[in-house]
Amino acid sequence: MKRPVAFIAGASEGMGRATAIYLSSSGIDVAFAARRWEIIKELAQEMGEKFGANTIPLRLDVTADSAVKEAFAGSWEHYGRLDLVVNFAGNPAGYVSGERRKPIFEQELTHMKEIAEVDHFGSVRVLKYALPYMIKQGSGLVILISSTASVYGYSENVDYIPYKRANEGLATSTALRSEREGWGVRLYTLAPGDVFNPSTWNSYSESERMESVNYGVIQSESVAKVVSWLFSGRLSQRYEMKVDVDSGRVLDEGRYVPLRNGDIIVVDAKTMPKIFQAVGEQYISFVPQGYGKTQTNSH
Repeated sequence: MKRPVAFIAGASEGMGRATAIYLSSSGIDVAFAARRWEIIKELAQEMGEKFGANTIPLRLDVTADSAVKEAFAGSWEHYGRLDLVVNFAGNPAGYVSGERRKPIFEQELTHMKEIAEVDHFGSVRVLKYALPYMIKQGSGLVILISSTASVYGYSENVDYIPYKRANEGLATSTALRSEREGWGVRLYTLAPGDVFNPSTWNSYSESERMESVNYGVIQSESVAKVVSWLFSGRLSQRYEMKVDVDSGRVLDEGRYVPLRNGDIIVVDAKTMPKIFQAVGEQYISFVPQGYGKTQTNSH
């Protein structure tokens, strides 16, 4: 039997890199797709040699239709199947420049359009060109990315929250169509909280770091595990709660909800212990160096 195949967009760093590495170590063949060719070329080769996976690097700029189309065509030509697609590609410009802190009337439309081209229309392109292969195959899983700021609401980040929410609608609507037409394709949206990434963390002011620590920070590797559990079917529940993102205060302690096609799954410091518990795994909370101690949640 052929090994399952995953296509990870945005595989050069952060959640995408961690997920591509974790899946490679788990018996899955992985297409590492990103703009930074030298990084993914070296990484794909390293993971292939280390884990015996059939890994390939693919150039991918999610803002270019032709590049997305060619990347999926290249992946299909190489593997002959497509079982999992996750689009982690994002535009962090608002974090680096501080634009994310500005109200809408101070936002430059050019900036917001640049964010939209990656954070939403990038997902549109990925889904547009991945879906026909999965429909032809009769199965598949697509995961898009949203944000806790979109799910819970937040007084800042107006430069990208609308596009994250649009991703939720894109996945939900397509999941309903898949059910109606019998495509056999599942779609979910992951909504991460603050995920530790050194380049982003280093751009934070001290007050921004403390704000993140107050809410809770997670590691990319934890997100990678959730992706693998969704793919395998091991995770059959999501944890639904309500949080005030501005203050970090929990408004509703929440509950487990059966997972359905098209669902949005929050993956942040407050839900991760519950998600790990649902699959019988131990979760180790994370705090950036110099800001506290990690704690183990045993279940």
